[in-house]
Amino acid sequence: MDSATAPRLEELLTSRLRSAAPLLILDLSGVSSLSSAAAGVLTRASLLAQQRGVALRVAPGASHAAMRALDAAGLTTPLSAAV
Repeated sequence: MDSATAPRLEELLTSRLRSAAPLLILDLSGVSSLSSAAAGVLTRASLLAQQRGVALRVAPGASHAAMRALDAAGLTTPLSAAV
């Protein structure tokens, strides 16, 4: 995910987080890298999820490149990892 795809990601996450679902799982299994723009989107999504009482979970899949970037940005704790 890069700065070109970050706005669409934010649009989709915001829409899903505003629905009535109590849980949102973000599947990052196909993501090979995560830009700072995308990490910013995930940070804002995490805050919105907390405000709305939605559990936001990340499923890193087989590739851990995205999870390493999330961890480096300090996002793994509030987002949590899906099993």
